[in-house]
Amino acid sequence: MITMLDEGRELQISIGYWSGREKVFLDKQCVSSKWSMGGCHHMFNNETSGSPVNYEVEIGLRWHWLGKYVVIRKNGSIIFTDK
Repeated sequence: MITMLDEGRELQISIGYWSGREKVFLDKQCVSSKWSMGGCHHMFNNETSGSPVNYEVEIGLRWHWLGKYVVIRKNGSIIFTDK
């Protein structure tokens, strides 16, 4: 599981490598859940400090098929990547 803080909000990404189940949590609440073996995009909106925020979580397969990468964007700007 990947965990990060963004302006006091806890963002967690859970990837089921063998089951294909991907879940995204914001402050311990599930905001997106999908089944995918090859990775997919999770998009959700929230409010931070009274301003609307658009999050996008991209999960994909690494080139050697032995793991997955994660890219997190906030309002279109990358705030985390392990690609």
